[in-house]
Amino acid sequence: MTVIVSAHYDSTGGSSTARGPGADDNGSGVVVLLEALRVLANAGFKPKDTLEFHFYGGEEGGLLGSQAVFSSYKSSAKKVLAVVNQDMAGYSPSGKLSIYTDYVDSALTAYTRVVATAYIGSTTSDTCGYGCSDHASARSNGFRELTHLPWSESDGDANSQPTPAAAAYVCDEPMDTSTPYIHTPNDVGLSCRSFLSQRLVSLLTQTTGLFHHYVGCCTPTRQVHSCILGRGLVSLRGPGGI
Repeated sequence: MTVIVSAHYDSTGGSSTARGPGADDNGSGVVVLLEALRVLANAGFKPKDTLEFHFYGGEEGGLLGSQAVFSSYKSSAKKVLAVVNQDMAGYSPSGKLSIYTDYVDSALTAYTRVVATAYIGSTTSDTCGYGCSDHASARSNGFRELTHLPWSESDGDANSQPTPAAAAYVCDEPMDTSTPYIHTPNDVGLSCRSFLSQRLVSLLTQTTGLFHHYVGCCTPTRQVHSCILGRGLVSLRGPGGI
């Protein structure tokens, strides 16, 4: 089984000729994933299955990289337990994580909120109203429903394997209070609270750690390598990954 954490690495300045530095959208999300990877790898975390760190291209052009990847995973009957997508982590007047509730799986979203509340504190919520980031690609390709709650041992065998996968989406703010600089040449220096990104790293490491405790996922070790799969995806995988 595979657990995926993801972020897109492309950006836009709003037109084909404008600069698009993309500090918050989504350099910040990429940095959160890289730091979570570093923390887990340095801890020597070696679970049984695979934890994939996905970095997609073409998100701003219509989720192109993630659509290609999840279409490929669907065609090959890839066994994926969960997808947690991170898009923007660097601008947060509230200092709280925002967990979005549309185009996601309700059980995995509830689980993510449980972890966030336990390790980070209170959260906010919002909806996009459309498939606004790469988690929507997982959902549109059938990875949409978690059939075994990973924190509940009362449902039977704690090591049972749910299928298909579920998707969740974590961001830095609700839509109304999000950064005004995304998709412009001004998405550069972040007026942010740095501890929010640290909290997001904590969320990812604790979430993947709890999945390992109950169902067994995997994170790359120091022998991590990168490869290209699909349109603009860089996937970091450990030994035993596909």
